[in-house]
Amino acid sequence: MADAIPTDDDVQFIGETQPDSRPLQSVLQTGSHRPSNPSSWSDLSMAVPNDATTARILAFVECILVELTHEPVGAVYRSNEEWGVIETVTVHADWTSISTDEPFVRYRRDPRAGFQCSTYSRTAVRDALVERLSREGAGSVPVSTGSFCVYPLSTLSRLD
Repeated sequence: MADAIPTDDDVQFIGETQPDSRPLQSVLQTGSHRPSNPSSWSDLSMAVPNDATTARILAFVECILVELTHEPVGAVYRSNEEWGVIETVTVHADWTSISTDEPFVRYRRDPRAGFQCSTYSRTAVRDALVERLSREGAGSVPVSTGSFCVYPLSTLSRLD
């Protein structure tokens, strides 16, 4: 992969770290937006660790990026850590109240660090998703387990 995986130093943070209870609704604009064809994204899910090949993960991530761009949906990754569940939600910036030049917004809730909201380019989102879905793949010892799934925005706003 030619592009480096983004770190928290590479992203623009919107606001300060907030208490863990900050509602996702404060970022999302669900309104009357409904996905036009749920069948196009409803089966986009993957467990971590997994035995998927790099090619399959790349294809999977490209499908997710297309859906995030064209449908009011969010990609949710939940990581089970010793200290609790870390939830990362990625949505297209058009579906949020955040004003940004970047196309994607990441909402991250960590029991230790609270809430963080940051913006990403398409390339940075692609690379981060590929790294996250493949870092604990076949033959490696998983550091944590997790799940990845796509949900409509109306469901995401109720996850809090």
